[in-house]
Amino acid sequence: MKKRENRNRKKSLTAICAVGLETLVEEEIRIFGGEKITCGRGILSWEGSLESAYRACLWSRFSSKILLHLHRIKATDEEELYRECMDIPWDSHLAVETTFAVECTLSGKGKITHSRYAALKVKDALVDFFRQKEGRRPSVEKNRPGVKIHIHIQNSVADVFIDLSGESLHRRGYRVSGALHLLRKPWLRPLSV
Repeated sequence: MKKRENRNRKKSLTAICAVGLETLVEEEIRIFGGEKITCGRGILSWEGSLESAYRACLWSRFSSKILLHLHRIKATDEEELYRECMDIPWDSHLAVETTFAVECTLSGKGKITHSRYAALKVKDALVDFFRQKEGRRPSVEKNRPGVKIHIHIQNSVADVFIDLSGESLHRRGYRVSGALHLLRKPWLRPLSV
């Protein structure tokens, strides 16, 4: 019962899309069960259950990424980013056996100016967290990680996300023959809410 309650609890979610498609994505998010939707340039945030996020991953035609917001932390410099990321309970989001990758984007005028170095510091914090807690570390896999962590740093604040969509949603591999096959299975059709 506790797992179901946790799954239905409202989460902070984000959809990334091409600039100009925000209103189309907003309509989709509402259909998928999203609430309190806020739009920005190429980005939408909303509150919803994991089910709304899964529906967006499966059925969104206009989003490129769906992200689950984990934490907002201070990041005035790389060392503070590392320390703050060490305090995130990573073991509630992935296991030590799970491969992962970290990507980072920067905006604003903070002291952190190199996104790859910031991603490296987050990776180090995640690995050190597991090394201290379990005595071993998870592996980095750049091509097909089990979990992709996304960090967005604006000025001196970092938002930490888990990428629920994996690869960009336009690469889901829909083909005409595959789509016709899916249409014959009524349980795989989009649900109307």
